[in-house]
Amino acid sequence: MSFLDRIMNNKSVFITAVLVLSFASAVYAQSWDGNGVEGDPYQIWTAEDMQAIGADANYWDAHFLLMADINLSAYTGESFNIIGNDVNAFTGIFDGNGHVISNFTYNSNGINGIGLFGCIDDPEAAVTNLGLIDPNVSAGTGYGIGCLIGYLAEGSVNGCYVEGGSITGGGRVGGLAGSNGGSISGSFSSSSVAGNNIVGGLMGDNWSDSNISNCYSTGDVIGEYEVGGLVGRNYRGDIQSCYSTGNVTGEDEVGGLTGGFFGGNIQGCYSLSSVTGEYKVGGLVGYMKSRVSISSSYSTGTVSGGDYVGGLVGETGEGYVANCYSTGDVTGGTRVGGLLGVDFGQGTYYCYSAGRAIGEDEVGGLIGVGGYGDYTTCFWDSDVNPDVNGIGGTTDPNVIGLPTVLMQTESTFTDAGWDFVGETVNGPNDIWDICEGTNYPKLAWSIPVGDFICPDGVNMLDFAILGDAWFTDPNMANWDPACDISEPNDNFIDTLDLDVFSDNYLTGF
Repeated sequence: MSFLDRIMNNKSVFITAVLVLSFASAVYAQSWDGNGVEGDPYQIWTAEDMQAIGADANYWDAHFLLMADINLSAYTGESFNIIGNDVNAFTGIFDGNGHVISNFTYNSNGINGIGLFGCIDDPEAAVTNLGLIDPNVSAGTGYGIGCLIGYLAEGSVNGCYVEGGSITGGGRVGGLAGSNGGSISGSFSSSSVAGNNIVGGLMGDNWSDSNISNCYSTGDVIGEYEVGGLVGRNYRGDIQSCYSTGNVTGEDEVGGLTGGFFGGNIQGCYSLSSVTGEYKVGGLVGYMKSRVSISSSYSTGTVSGGDYVGGLVGETGEGYVANCYSTGDVTGGTRVGGLLGVDFGQGTYYCYSAGRAIGEDEVGGLIGVGGYGDYTTCFWDSDVNPDVNGIGGTTDPNVIGLPTVLMQTESTFTDAGWDFVGETVNGPNDIWDICEGTNYPKLAWSIPVGDFICPDGVNMLDFAILGDAWFTDPNMANWDPACDISEPNDNFIDTLDLDVFSDNYLTGF
């Protein structure tokens, strides 16, 4: 007699089985308001609603709208139903609606693709406007580990963040996403991140033609190979207008912004991170290879390592660096440079370094080992590094050491063809600006709003200028158009401008 026959011949057993099956269906049957489509998404109000999404892959192509802040502390270990996997990916839209999900916890060992969303894979899929507060994910040796998303194969993330908490895994580990093949913008993470290989403060790796823009990370990052303050490994795609500030510690290919940089471009980025490693260690990038570029970017944190150690980049295998600088002290064993540890690239243009370069052999104020590419009017501070050449062991007429006073003089750079605000030497691109006698050149894009006098930070002197122009308009004698800093500019200096100034007060370099 079959199992089904036994049930049918035993009325009480049959009734019990029906009740059990009915209860199981009721637990995960969706009862959300809405129809799950654009314009009428499913409404998510509770932790149970979130758990129900992950329980049924039939809903993973739908539209969802978070209606309230949610606490997931009731789900521990592996009890939370992760949304999407490599077999059935999430392909829908999840709009966080400005709300937060707190205490997302997942503890496992060796499971891949862990995050609130395990895998997202569709060009139209998106997660937006969502915050995670104090998530804690421990994945053992698992790969593709992120607090928000394990694998973003395709799709987009915009306006999302991770605040606090921690995440650990084996490889491709990131505070927000483990692996990115889509686009991530306007997002950040302050979570502490630890793993073995391909570990980053925001994401583990960025591959395909994926892009990252207007993002940042502030948590500490610890790993072994390909470790970065923002991205562990950038395989392809661009990183634009991003920054990192957390301490970064690793062994090989360790960088303040990204550890390994194998494709794409880095533009308008910076790192304040303190970086520590052994081999190929840089304040912004540990190792850059292939025909990549870094432009209009900088690093200011201290860098320490063993071999191939640079204030901006540990080693440039190929590609070029243009309009960049580093000011942090650099300490290593061999092949140590204020800007680049080892330069095998195509060229270095309009760059400078102002931090101390300290090492045992092949130490340069600008570059530890170089001379393989072109150099165009690059400078290093010879007062800070009086006992070394610009390039360790050799010289180049376009790698120029100057005392601090000349390194803080605008004409030093404009006479050499650098493009400063108000100058048209190489076209009106306004790449650089300076507060003479106070600091070294700064990238114009990095100057905070409300810095009216010169790029020296926003302080009470700037406030005095704003105050003098208070409630003025273009028809008044003390009109100062620089004080009209609200958007859109309305040709009137009032409380809107004061709000913008206040947001930038005491910011600087």
